[in-house]
Amino acid sequence: VKRRPKSKSSAQWLERQDNDFFVSQAQLQGYRSRAAFKLLQINDKYSIFKPGQIVVDLGYSPGAWSQVALEKTNPGGHIVGVDLIAADPPPGVSAIQGDMLSSETHRRLKSHLAKFIESRQGEPTEEASEEPVVTEEIVPKRRRVPKGKTLEEVLAEEKRLEELAKNQVVDIVLSDMCEPIVSSMDSSDFYTRTYIDSVKRLQSTSGIRFQDHAYSVELCYAALLFVIDTLKVGGHFVCKYYAGEEDKEMKKVFSRAFKKVHRVKPESSRSKSREIYLVCLHRKPAATRQTVF
Repeated sequence: VKRRPKSKSSAQWLERQDNDFFVSQAQLQGYRSRAAFKLLQINDKYSIFKPGQIVVDLGYSPGAWSQVALEKTNPGGHIVGVDLIAADPPPGVSAIQGDMLSSETHRRLKSHLAKFIESRQGEPTEEASEEPVVTEEIVPKRRRVPKGKTLEEVLAEEKRLEELAKNQVVDIVLSDMCEPIVSSMDSSDFYTRTYIDSVKRLQSTSGIRFQDHAYSVELCYAALLFVIDTLKVGGHFVCKYYAGEEDKEMKKVFSRAFKKVHRVKPESSRSKSREIYLVCLHRKPAATRQTVF
């Protein structure tokens, strides 16, 4: 069936896809998108993955980076993805739907990690599971109190899990987040509509350089806050952003948290793309929110 693009830009994007070596290789090798090769090339150069690691993949949809992370951390690896949109994670990957600009999403993600650590230590909680967990809500409007429990018990359990998560259990954080296509939605739609066309998702830059750069920087800093809270000393962080006037300042901020910070454009990135990856190696012991920001 011949695809019929609705606009000139869509037609150009589809033509690039049809003629792209990495797109065809992704299809042949079973990856969900060509983005897999960007992470593979980063790993070839910096060797960030090892078996048994815990990896958090921010902005995981459609899931190619999570696929690579799962391959490289087996046996024993645990991958959890977070994305604003509803998407099925790759087999073997856990997933949470949520907005990383929301502190509530940070809390839920830390809770998931704490439960996983407990299960790995042989002391699973009632909610812990070896199966991937997909959470269907973006930002819960109120605390849900399970039947047979009081609100005080729920809050106490949350506090206990947050304390456990403070032990910094994550080995690698990946962030390939980009601005969602939500311009046609008003604020009342935002938390109820989760479907975003997959083609638009893959070309989700506005075309306005300053806007793309500014929003990508905001997402990187949101990811860095989570990294500071949960990444192990010596752990690694890979973060995508779009090049712009804050490049030097970003590298300076990230260098306060990591021993080495590299600006990388993988071979598989398209030549016209302004995307850059910060590869941040070896989290410093003394890195805190206060010292970094």
